[in-house]
Amino acid sequence: MIETEGQPKDEANEAGKINPVQKEKANLSPFFKGFGLRVLAVLVAGLVAGGLIGHFAVPNGASCLAGLPAAGPDADDLKLKVQNYLNENIYGPQGAEASVVSLEPFDDEFYIVDFDVSAGGEVLGAMSAYVTKSGKSLSGQILSLDEPLDTGEPEENGSNIPKSDKPVVELFVMSYCPYGLQMEKAILPVMELLQGKAEISIKFCDYIMHNLPEIEENTRQYCIQKEQNELFIDYLGCFAQSGDSAACLESAGVDQAMLDSCTAAADQEFGIMGLYNDSSSWLSGVYPIYPVHTAENEMYGVGGSPTLIINGAEVSVDRSPEAVKQAVCSAFNVAPEECSQALSTAVASSGFGGGTGASSSGSC
Repeated sequence: MIETEGQPKDEANEAGKINPVQKEKANLSPFFKGFGLRVLAVLVAGLVAGGLIGHFAVPNGASCLAGLPAAGPDADDLKLKVQNYLNENIYGPQGAEASVVSLEPFDDEFYIVDFDVSAGGEVLGAMSAYVTKSGKSLSGQILSLDEPLDTGEPEENGSNIPKSDKPVVELFVMSYCPYGLQMEKAILPVMELLQGKAEISIKFCDYIMHNLPEIEENTRQYCIQKEQNELFIDYLGCFAQSGDSAACLESAGVDQAMLDSCTAAADQEFGIMGLYNDSSSWLSGVYPIYPVHTAENEMYGVGGSPTLIINGAEVSVDRSPEAVKQAVCSAFNVAPEECSQALSTAVASSGFGGGTGASSSGSC
């Protein structure tokens, strides 16, 4: 089944008010748009990891700071506001309920709010989130508590994917995100099948969640795709299986000197390491910025890994080669004969390695 979302919106920041690099995400990731059902499934399985962490979880090593004043007189009102927002916009429509259990200072700007998620009278698990002391925003992803959540229910068919003679397909990922890797393994056979027929590329979310190795791998893949594109499918196919970049560079025959020159130039052009070393620029003070595809992220409202864009429209499909192929082929004005070739209908496994998976949900 193919699902599409609305056309991209160019939502420019008001001049002088927000630095695009420092702005916090206003758009929800595909994971968060289906937050209720996916969280419930994850909690029941006892797997509160992967895509869950980074949306409503305290980062590893973080703790409430000592010495801050106790919650003020408006704390109870704020707890109720958060609880009502979660239930009205996220959990209630899914047949579940959030119950806020505590609100404690985290730093000068944020509280940590802990809440339980229940369904059918059973507590399925505990979650944590950040909420600003102004009572305006909830984060990892920033949600305005003064506005209802626009769920943007996608169409359940491919008819709304814009058509073109040569579809432009952009898959946004984080290179170490297990669910991004899952989608890459699904799209690689399609990239190979439709070479020259569709313009299919891998792009990167504008923040990272897997530390410096992810920044280095993002830039490595960006450069191979840019300057040694004929080797990219072989390299990415190897990396998605093994996670061993050095071995994959060698097996794909990548020119290391050319790659080193490109990564140095990319760092200078985009200020990649400067932003990594400046924690004041990090998203929500937690996630380092990765600025190579910031313009595209903002244009499409990319909020998580993976996000699939076809001819400018966000598309949700099963993470199997055949499902991705059908979505891309539905975007041709006249589909080429390659579209009649059947690919695997098995959902790819998440993370590094081969095999198949049971689910097409999950996002970083």
